[in-house]
Amino acid sequence: MVLLLTGLLCVAAEGALCALFPTALVPDLGLLFAVAGALLLGPAEALVVAVLLGLSSDLLSGALLGQSAFLRVIEVAITRTVGSQIDLRRGFPLAVFVLALSLFDALGMALLLRLFLGSVGLDWAAIGPQLLRIGSNAVFAPLFAALARALAEGVDDEARRELRLDTRGAR
Repeated sequence: MVLLLTGLLCVAAEGALCALFPTALVPDLGLLFAVAGALLLGPAEALVVAVLLGLSSDLLSGALLGQSAFLRVIEVAITRTVGSQIDLRRGFPLAVFVLALSLFDALGMALLLRLFLGSVGLDWAAIGPQLLRIGSNAVFAPLFAALARALAEGVDDEARRELRLDTRGAR
């Protein structure tokens, strides 16, 4: 639950960061938290987080409703599959994986727009900034994975502390 709320706040903060910095330098925080959720949560929880992050991203960005959610679900499935074969808890493998996944995300967005809106031309001027954003996703992926891991471990520690039972004097 804490990861979901943090992810939703980050999706909202992404819009504010895009107003302050060039959009090409702001990472896709929804994608990064969906990857972190896929690595830290169970399959059902990761899918719920992915759908909610994607829908909130669609609502805030004005994209087709469900477009980002659809891609996030596919990306969670890819992350869980690759994560079962490669240790994505380490920084470099995670950064390389997020680089490839971000490229998939950008191509998926373009293809979904073409599918639903018909003849959408490829904007060649947007390729450079999109490549910069893909790179910023890869650079920030280990940081956000560590943040999500720390949040998840902090919640687990608090839950363990609350479950202490006092058995002295109980008969």
